[in-house]
Amino acid sequence: MHPRASSESIMGKTTNSFRSLATLAVLGAVAIAPSCASAHKPEGLRRSETLAADIEDYTSSLESFKAELRETLTAYDRVVESPSGDYLTPYVRFRQGIETLTRHQEDFPDRVARIEKSARAFFVVWDGDLQRFSDGSMRERSADRLEETRKRYETLVATHAKVAATTEGLLTAMRDHALFWANDLNADSTRALERDATKLQQVSEQVVSAIDELLASASTYRRAVAMRPEGTSLLAPRN
Repeated sequence: MHPRASSESIMGKTTNSFRSLATLAVLGAVAIAPSCASAHKPEGLRRSETLAADIEDYTSSLESFKAELRETLTAYDRVVESPSGDYLTPYVRFRQGIETLTRHQEDFPDRVARIEKSARAFFVVWDGDLQRFSDGSMRERSADRLEETRKRYETLVATHAKVAATTEGLLTAMRDHALFWANDLNADSTRALERDATKLQQVSEQVVSAIDELLASASTYRRAVAMRPEGTSLLAPRN
């Protein structure tokens, strides 16, 4: 091999090695940056983010519940109206919807319990940090913001209680309708529940309204404590 060609080959390999090392260094810095930021995050901010993530998880489940509720009510309407004369297909979908909604309903208490646990931990930390201020004015302003944040959280919890109560009433009524048709599904039996169908529609509207109110409260809370751009999910990726 010509000496010059050999030298150029060695220099090329050396350059590529430096490029590889530089690339690894950049990737390493990118990977380390988030962990460094997390390590320097005060406990209060970590607790706040955990609470916000738990609220996001709950509202995501609630949005799924709302979407399933609309589909289940659509199936119910098709049973009652039966434009095609097929009562069985929408009835089966209606029953499946009730089962899915019930699973959501049974899952909500655990999600709310996680929110309450995170909230207690967060507010304890903030309360404790108030005592560490040297500047009395700053302490008062932080205390005022703590109270505002606590009120937003309490509004969220109170709205959840309203949703839980109205939702349970709606599911109970749906189960009764499904049971009524379990042995008698035809044009006459659907007409027999016309007045009950009107009541069911009214209750369902109350539930949807309560859910929308809760989702708005959750959104208000998340915006108030946001440390990241709106739309950034706080939930950890799941495999």
